[in-house]
Amino acid sequence: MLETFLKKIKGFNNYYLLVITVIVLTIAIQSIIQFSLAQQRQDALRINIAGRQRMLSQMIVKIYINVDIQHVTMVKCDWCLIS
Repeated sequence: MLETFLKKIKGFNNYYLLVITVIVLTIAIQSIIQFSLAQQRQDALRINIAGRQRMLSQMIVKIYINVDIQHVTMVKCDWCLIS
Protein backbone atom coordinates (compact mmCIF):
# COMPACT_ATOMS: atom_id res chain seq x y z
CA MET A 1 0.00 0.00 0.00
CA LEU A 2 2.82 2.39 0.81
CA GLU A 3 4.48 1.56 -2.50
CA THR A 4 1.35 2.34 -4.50
CA PHE A 5 0.95 5.59 -2.60
CA LEU A 6 4.55 6.56 -3.39
CA LYS A 7 4.05 5.66 -7.06
CA LYS A 8 0.94 7.84 -7.18
CA ILE A 9 2.80 10.73 -5.55
CA LYS A 10 5.74 10.29 -7.92
CA GLY A 11 3.41 10.30 -10.94
CA PHE A 12 1.57 13.29 -9.51
CA ASN A 13 4.87 15.19 -9.07
CA ASN A 14 5.92 14.35 -12.61
CA TYR A 15 2.63 15.78 -13.87
CA TYR A 16 3.17 19.04 -11.98
CA LEU A 17 6.75 19.18 -13.21
CA LEU A 18 5.50 18.83 -16.79
CA VAL A 19 2.84 21.51 -16.34
CA ILE A 20 5.28 23.94 -14.73
CA THR A 21 7.83 23.28 -17.49
CA VAL A 22 5.24 24.02 -20.19
CA ILE A 23 4.20 27.23 -18.43
CA VAL A 24 7.80 28.43 -18.02
CA LEU A 25 8.63 27.64 -21.65
CA THR A 26 5.50 29.44 -22.85
CA ILE A 27 6.39 32.54 -20.84
CA ALA A 28 9.99 32.45 -22.10
CA ILE A 29 8.90 32.12 -25.74
CA GLN A 30 6.38 34.96 -25.38
CA SER A 31 9.07 37.16 -23.82
CA ILE A 32 11.38 36.51 -26.76
CA ILE A 33 8.59 37.23 -29.25
CA GLN A 34 7.63 40.49 -27.54
CA PHE A 35 11.27 41.62 -27.45
CA SER A 36 11.62 40.84 -31.15
CA LEU A 37 8.42 42.74 -31.99
CA ALA A 38 9.62 45.78 -30.05
CA GLN A 39 12.86 45.80 -32.04
CA GLN A 40 10.95 45.49 -35.30
CA ARG A 41 8.78 48.48 -34.36
CA GLN A 42 11.91 50.57 -33.81
CA ASP A 43 13.37 49.38 -37.11
CA ALA A 44 10.12 50.19 -38.90
CA LEU A 45 10.20 53.72 -37.47
CA ARG A 46 13.77 54.22 -38.71
CA ILE A 47 12.88 52.85 -42.15
CA ASN A 48 9.85 55.15 -42.38
CA ILE A 49 11.98 58.18 -41.46
CA ALA A 50 14.61 57.22 -44.06
CA GLY A 51 11.89 56.78 -46.69
CA ARG A 52 10.42 60.17 -45.88
CA GLN A 53 13.85 61.82 -46.12
CA ARG A 54 14.41 60.15 -49.49
CA MET A 55 11.02 61.33 -50.75
CA LEU A 56 11.70 64.89 -49.63
CA SER A 57 15.16 64.96 -51.22
CA GLN A 58 13.69 63.64 -54.49
CA MET A 59 11.02 66.35 -54.32
CA ILE A 60 13.68 69.03 -53.85
CA VAL A 61 15.66 67.73 -56.85
CA LYS A 62 12.48 67.59 -58.96
CA ILE A 63 11.63 71.21 -58.09
CA TYR A 64 15.20 72.29 -58.84
CA ILE A 65 15.16 70.53 -62.23
CA ASN A 66 11.77 72.06 -63.11
CA VAL A 67 13.02 75.54 -62.20
CA ASP A 68 16.20 74.98 -64.21
CA ILE A 69 14.24 73.76 -67.26
CA GLN A 70 11.89 76.76 -67.05
CA HIS A 71 14.90 79.08 -66.80
CA VAL A 72 16.55 77.48 -69.85
CA THR A 73 13.26 77.70 -71.78
CA MET A 74 12.95 81.38 -70.90
CA VAL A 75 16.51 82.04 -72.01
CA LYS A 76 15.92 80.25 -75.31
CA CYS A 77 12.70 82.17 -75.85
CA ASP A 78 14.47 85.47 -75.12
CA TRP A 79 17.22 84.50 -77.53
CA CYS A 80 14.63 83.60 -80.15
CA LEU A 81 12.95 87.02 -79.72
CA ILE A 82 16.25 88.85 -80.01
CA SER A 83 17.07 87.14 -83.29
